[in-house]
Amino acid sequence: MKRREVLCVYGFPEEEVQERFASWLHEEKSRDVVLLQENTALKELAWQLLLTELRLALPEHLQEQDKKKAKTLFEQLQFWQLGAEALLSDVRDLGKRVVGNILLNLPLLQGSLRASSFKDVFTGIPAIICGAGPSLDQHRCHMEQAKQSALMFAGGSSVKCLWTQGIQPHFAAAVDPDSPRELFATKAAETIPYIFPLRVAPWLLSEVKLKKIWAADGISYPLETWLTEQLGLQEPPIEGGWNVATFCISLAVHMGCNPVILVGVDLSLPEGKSYAEGIGHTYVKERLIDTEQGVTKGDFILAADWIEEFKEKHPHITLYNVSAEAWKISGVEHKTFSEVLSLLPQLNLQKKVDTLLAEAPPTEFFVSVKEVITCWIKSLDNVKHSCEEMLAFFEKDFPCDPRIQGEYILKEVELEEEPVYRFLLQPVWEVWRPLFQQSQVQEPFTGFHETVQKLLFWKQLAEEVYDAEI
Repeated sequence: MKRREVLCVYGFPEEEVQERFASWLHEEKSRDVVLLQENTALKELAWQLLLTELRLALPEHLQEQDKKKAKTLFEQLQFWQLGAEALLSDVRDLGKRVVGNILLNLPLLQGSLRASSFKDVFTGIPAIICGAGPSLDQHRCHMEQAKQSALMFAGGSSVKCLWTQGIQPHFAAAVDPDSPRELFATKAAETIPYIFPLRVAPWLLSEVKLKKIWAADGISYPLETWLTEQLGLQEPPIEGGWNVATFCISLAVHMGCNPVILVGVDLSLPEGKSYAEGIGHTYVKERLIDTEQGVTKGDFILAADWIEEFKEKHPHITLYNVSAEAWKISGVEHKTFSEVLSLLPQLNLQKKVDTLLAEAPPTEFFVSVKEVITCWIKSLDNVKHSCEEMLAFFEKDFPCDPRIQGEYILKEVELEEEPVYRFLLQPVWEVWRPLFQQSQVQEPFTGFHETVQKLLFWKQLAEEVYDAEI
């Protein structure tokens, strides 16, 4: 799909902008111009510019100092746009994929361990976070030695990279709701404990034969919190960040590890390579971004920013990256692997890991999963009928506004009390709403028009999720 072009202008008099760029605007109906100023609310603007191609326009004689200001503003806008589009990507199918995974994985919590059982159990122990970036190839020779000195987490497809070299990490982690099977090492799942949120691909968890450790994710999908609370489970969420590497960093610090060493977490594509050897997969070229630091992807940029913020929130944690080609992140020190290994003590961590896994209490339910899912499906049915009834008010009373009528208000209150509304419809709508705003060109997207569109959207969402689960 071709993106709508948007020209971000800075330094031009506001009253001249439309006239100055009139010919460019008239070439394509979908084009638009926005004025960038120092007081521009960039986050809000980024949501309005979802799925658009941004360009920056500056006056020829703008002073160098002002050019730097403009470029900084533009880069910040691009960053917020990346974040907004990443959130949209997660619900591009109206959330059906992730909601379906959560419901299918829910029964697997029975007998699984919980991340809260491992809080601060490795205090002061170094951690190694393995990603599957191309630089991992340079460091595989150090990995067996490193495993004797640090707790090793392998994220996503790095498990396969290590497994093919005979290296078994202490923990594996996965977060992708639709990870390609070819990136997964099936045999590794028989001997390595896996840490997961409920959103992860169900087929992957079905392959795990050793201990499964649930790390709650009530942040990106509040539905998970509601469902598990109905089962009688109260589990503090783990902030997962933007990918499996940031998830592993958060887990390591949750367990008390310090320092945290990144290996194969490049967040860039050195020499155009996507993965380390052994992973026959490449990133889609159209999704790559060329920057001053090299070629990267949108979610890599977001992950790098998350790591920087995480370091600021946890100043006592030392972060190293041993990959020379890795994305430069403020607060992350770059050292060679040999330098880092020389700082680490010799430890026998496998015995401690095995003991903790054996002693951690398994999860027990206080209510049956079937009962909770039945309650969820009933709520889906309720919201579907509520939306239909509320839309009928608009059809019957048009052109009058029915929202001031007591009967309509009562229906609205009933809808808002439903779990599906609170934990699915409203969160997904907040992500999709800006796209409806963009398409609403004839009427302002407020009040009457927004409510009708919202009800139609909710009805469709409830129907599709309901049909997918029945």
